[in-house]
Amino acid sequence: MIKCKYNIVLVTFVLGLLVMPLVDANDAYSRSTFSPTDEFFQRGHPIRETLFDVERADKKYDGIGGAIEVAGYFSQSTNPNELAKYFSPFGKVCLNVAEFKAGVTDGGGAPTTNQDSDYDDPTKNLEARHFNISTLSGTTTFRSVIKLKPCQQTAGIGIAYRQTLWRNCEDETPRLWLDVALPIEYVRNQMKLQEAIISDGGGSDGLVGLDGTVHVANMTQAFQQSTWLYGKIDGKCRYKWGLADVEVALGWGTYWGDCSYLNGYLGFLAPTGTKVNQKNAAYVFSPVVGNNHHWALIFGSYYGFDVWHHNEHEIDMAASAHGRVLFKNKQWRSLDLKDKDWSRYAEVYTFAQATQAAAATAPSNQDIGSSGINFFTQCLEINPRWTADFNTAVLYKHCNWNVELGYNFFVRHAEGAKLCKWTPQIAQKDVIGAGNVNIARTINKHFRFDALSVAGFNEAQIQKSDLNLDSATHPAVLTNLVYASLGYNWSCWCDTPMFASLGGSYEFSTINTTIDRWTVWGKLGVSF
Repeated sequence: MIKCKYNIVLVTFVLGLLVMPLVDANDAYSRSTFSPTDEFFQRGHPIRETLFDVERADKKYDGIGGAIEVAGYFSQSTNPNELAKYFSPFGKVCLNVAEFKAGVTDGGGAPTTNQDSDYDDPTKNLEARHFNISTLSGTTTFRSVIKLKPCQQTAGIGIAYRQTLWRNCEDETPRLWLDVALPIEYVRNQMKLQEAIISDGGGSDGLVGLDGTVHVANMTQAFQQSTWLYGKIDGKCRYKWGLADVEVALGWGTYWGDCSYLNGYLGFLAPTGTKVNQKNAAYVFSPVVGNNHHWALIFGSYYGFDVWHHNEHEIDMAASAHGRVLFKNKQWRSLDLKDKDWSRYAEVYTFAQATQAAAATAPSNQDIGSSGINFFTQCLEINPRWTADFNTAVLYKHCNWNVELGYNFFVRHAEGAKLCKWTPQIAQKDVIGAGNVNIARTINKHFRFDALSVAGFNEAQIQKSDLNLDSATHPAVLTNLVYASLGYNWSCWCDTPMFASLGGSYEFSTINTTIDRWTVWGKLGVSF
């Protein structure tokens, strides 16, 4: 019998190992959106599960078979550099910015006759002209180093209610139960932009540039341009709060013995939080409450059994496996071109602008154009596919005290995306402007020899097939979470069983598609 019980935990680990190969999980970079990963009060998370097992609803002798818990929790992200790589191009933490200026060196080399500053500064990661930067000096160019620093804080109150619906007539063990949980969460995200200016190039030249606005002087100003509808970074804390996803489940006791139990459940998740819509896509790393407003089918199992007991000392083990199948919805996200990191920020032409620039005289013929971010942010159908959560724990009980140590493994499939429609008629602008377009140009390289005149606009026009849909999705997630909690059970209020506990956890991963973070929580519960 004991061997069989240990096999339950073994099966849980094996299920986790079987799921891992189904997920291609690697570091990601140049992503425009970070979807919420492992939610705090979802089924399987220790905040939800510690000291609130199926038996909790039957602690009250001659009660109605109900139990409720209220948990408060707070979380703080760590390791901002890994999260910065997720958003940054080329997987870099620090990005070198340099301005193209015809005939002027931008990185220590001699001025070039072919007007291609790539030969001057091979370390350049971002071309400043993409961001509407054009400076006044005729002998120096703008150069700086920027670094992203994202961070997140989450606080919430979770409420879970469990009701026994039917008991076994012989031993009065709960065999059918209903469970409802609803967390109220506050999520605060901040994307800081640190910039160290190496050369200011004489400051903005004061001329009208992209989107019909005056050139800005640096990257800090560039990411705050009022003409950008999306993809902005201003360093401010942004927050959302509200009722996150509501879970409803119907459970049944598959097996209930003297020293072990096995339960299963089936239910659904009703989205009540927020998602990435056209409004909050305006800023990078906008906060989202809940699971991006996806409906889901939920299912899983709980296992528990006694390992050892002596007098008032007892050691138990518990394991659980939880799954979600999530359904599609539509969201607004920013896209890159294939094999071109951060091309969502590239300067572009409409045909009218290319024609206008070709007919204009210097210097305005170089400055006409649009910021690509306003075109490359589109409506997408997002398919989050599925998640799986596996938890194992050791529980020590002494009198009314409970100590729980556990490990949680969470996996989520990479999101899939489908473009709702693509209507913009745009082409990448060549660095010298004058109506020239350039298929090969990237966020840091010019490829001047590939430039086409305005007559080649149709050839260079960006098609739906040129878009990298993966750049707008959240990749696969694999996280590890270790936790500990201390709880106390007592009877008061006319022998009404109650409990209280404190706990903490640390979540981490070997890849940067999740947020490393610590979490603390406290909870109270009562059976009636």
